[in-house]
Amino acid sequence: MRFAEQDRRVMFNSMQHSQQLQKFLMRRRGYGAPLTEVRDLFSDLSRGAFSSLLFSARARGQIVLEDDMVRLDVEKADIRISIKDVVWKDIRMLRTFTVKQVCEDTGLSSKAVTEALRAFCNQGLVSRSPKVVCKPTTYHLESDSVARPMILTRSTGKAAGVYEVLMTFTSPFSIYELKRALRGKEVEVSDRYLKELMASWRDAGIVSVTRERTHRGQRNEYVVVDRRPRPAVFRRNGRRP
Repeated sequence: MRFAEQDRRVMFNSMQHSQQLQKFLMRRRGYGAPLTEVRDLFSDLSRGAFSSLLFSARARGQIVLEDDMVRLDVEKADIRISIKDVVWKDIRMLRTFTVKQVCEDTGLSSKAVTEALRAFCNQGLVSRSPKVVCKPTTYHLESDSVARPMILTRSTGKAAGVYEVLMTFTSPFSIYELKRALRGKEVEVSDRYLKELMASWRDAGIVSVTRERTHRGQRNEYVVVDRRPRPAVFRRNGRRP
């Protein structure tokens, strides 16, 4: 099935081709698809533009091309679908498992899986059996949620100030330009807090990335795509408030 640009924007909530490609592969079994299917997804692109898209994604390490298949490298993907979501999907089926089992199922490294499970244990979503010498640690799923639970925190007055300034942008902008506008309005927020807000509003479809940084010194560019009233809460993926 062939898709148009507008179809992809709706399906993947992104105007950027690299984001659309990664989200498409993330949804596929084994995170891969035949090259012909990927070409159909971007049928409106010229041959040169499509080749450039694949070359750029491969240069960043986001995809691997093998035997006419395009596969996503989950650990190097820069989409908002996190490694924790991949692990969560697998452990919901296993229920009782070890790090090695999850690694074999997902193709993730033991370090990535261990970090995700540590976060789940801290949230009370997963329990860990007592350590036994010479035996791998066994984990058990405590929650049966289909979607990975997220911690919701109330937005503050600072978030309201940032949102008000954000809505004044009518053309693409960088984080640097947003910070400069915030200083002009005497809105003081930390870099970390601002990035969390932007990530939350990007997940909610309020902002989208129009141009990704491709080399040192270049900045991502964002655009406001939905001017709805400010959300009452924002999401922190697996982070404690």
